[in-house]
Amino acid sequence: DLIYSVAINYDLVYVDQRGTGQSNYLKCSGSFPRNVGEWQVCAGEQKGVELDHYLSRDAAQDLEFVRQQLGYTTVHIRGGSYGTRVALEYMRLFAQWVGLVILDGVAPPNYDYFYELVTMTDRGVARLLTDCSKSDPCMSTAPNLPKDLADRRSALKANPRPITIGGSAYHETADMFTVILGKALSNMNLRYQVPQAITLAMAGDHTQWDKIMSAVYGTTVGGTSEFFATQTPSPFMAPLPNPNPPIGRELV
Repeated sequence: DLIYSVAINYDLVYVDQRGTGQSNYLKCSGSFPRNVGEWQVCAGEQKGVELDHYLSRDAAQDLEFVRQQLGYTTVHIRGGSYGTRVALEYMRLFAQWVGLVILDGVAPPNYDYFYELVTMTDRGVARLLTDCSKSDPCMSTAPNLPKDLADRRSALKANPRPITIGGSAYHETADMFTVILGKALSNMNLRYQVPQAITLAMAGDHTQWDKIMSAVYGTTVGGTSEFFATQTPSPFMAPLPNPNPPIGRELV
């Protein structure tokens, strides 16, 4: 068994990248930033912090410091998504210590990861609205889609919607809605369900939107139903103070 072999024959070392976990966590008062403006506000909150030293290069140098402190002569690195950027940077700077590297979902050096992060959802929404405006079935199903999208986020910002996750009570916040919307718009099958789901949700029926949440985050239902999460709850899901969730149906 490969997993057993790795656990037996290798030390598995995990490092909180600077700015996360216990490595001088950089907290944003408005939760995780979703656009350029929010990132600028968050950056302004980091008093006394030299943000120029929170780059991928610094993360790679931190890994090298850990290697030196632990006394390893050879390291094997696995990186996923943005982690591939750090792995590539470590290889560039410290290739002599690298045994092998596994890159899962490569983010190459010429890919502007954070620009894509803060603009992808806005571009996806703009594209969806353009496509919908040219489609008679979409316009008949969701005639007020631009307003409904904006109003739904505003409504969730003012009054987050109660949902349950693995038997615990949470809220669907405006930030969580934005994240799920962005992920749905990047999926060809889910993208075409969004207009009707948003229209129905604005009319008080969240069933179809909850199915989209299911596809994005596992098996998901909100309101009076159960959210059977297959993943750790996202930081965008704000917990209720006194969890006492009703148990309902499961949608898959």
